[in-house]
Formats: sequence, C-alpha cells, structure tokens
Amino acid sequence: MPLIIIGVIFLSRGTQEPPSPLTTTTGTSISNVAPDFELTDIEHKLIKKDDLKNKPVIVWFTASYCVPCQIGAKEVRRLDEDLGGNKFDVVMVFIDLNETVEDLQWWRDNFAGQDWKIAFGNQKIIDDYKIRFLDTQYLLDKDGVIKNIANSNVGYEGYEQKLQPLIQ
Repeated sequence: MPLIIIGVIFLSRGTQEPPSPLTTTTGTSISNVAPDFELTDIEHKLIKKDDLKNKPVIVWFTASYCVPCQIGAKEVRRLDEDLGGNKFDVVMVFIDLNETVEDLQWWRDNFAGQDWKIAFGNQKIIDDYKIRFLDTQYLLDKDGVIKNIANSNVGYEGYEQKLQPLIQ
C-alpha cells in the first residue's frame, strides 16, 4: 500500500505543467522583475519604475555622505558621458530619511550626471528592495528585470561590462 501511495504522488507530480516561459516573478533576485516604486525627486516630481522603461536603469541606494558612493558615482558619470549620456538611466535613492533637499542638491551638483534622477527614499522601497547597506545598486534591463545586484563600488570597467549587453 505505501508503494501505491508513493507511486500516485510521483505520477501526479509529473503531470503538472511547467511554468510558462512568459511568467515573470517579482522580487529582488537576479532574473526577477524588480519591485515597483514611486519616489519623489528634489523638484517634488514623481518617479515611477514603470516610467523608466526602454533603457537599462541603475537604481542606486545611497546617502549624501557615503564616500564610496560618491567615488562610484563619479565613475558611472564618466561612463555615462563616454557612452553619450543617453544609453542608460540612473536613479539615486537617498535612504537616510533625515536628509534634506539641500543635502541632495549638494550631492547632485558634485557627483551626478546631468540627467540622473535624484530621489528621496522611503521605508517602502527600503523594505521592498531589502536594503541593508549603503552603496547597493540594482541594474535593471529595459523591461525592469534585475540583471545585477552590487553592494560596493563596481567601477567604470565593471559597469561597462554589465551594461554593454543591455544597451541597444
């Protein structure tokens, strides 16, 4: 009798349909669609993840006083300029909830690329993206799928290698 039950379980498991290749999973792992977000930038404009389609996006979690983030931002800005300034987007999400507009403006003026989005973080995005460290970067493809996650300065060459296959 136990063998019959095991056989029925085994056969029933084998008849389940595999997940469709078109099925997408939302989450914070590579190959998942990144969680949606709505952020406010320093001009009080809304930034939504869905508005960032059609080119790769770096979603970078930082604070204005994070020196490694400042160094990395300068390298990514140089890469952005070298590639013509329109091959990918950067959204800087400042997760120290005590930062002011002045803090973010200072950071933008000293480290950001010309068209980068500078936004105030909120507890929801911190939780949804499971942020535990400053200098956490999510690289999304043009469809919002996570292609890379880094928790340190990737550097010019590292980003060039990661972005090149995503740039059209």
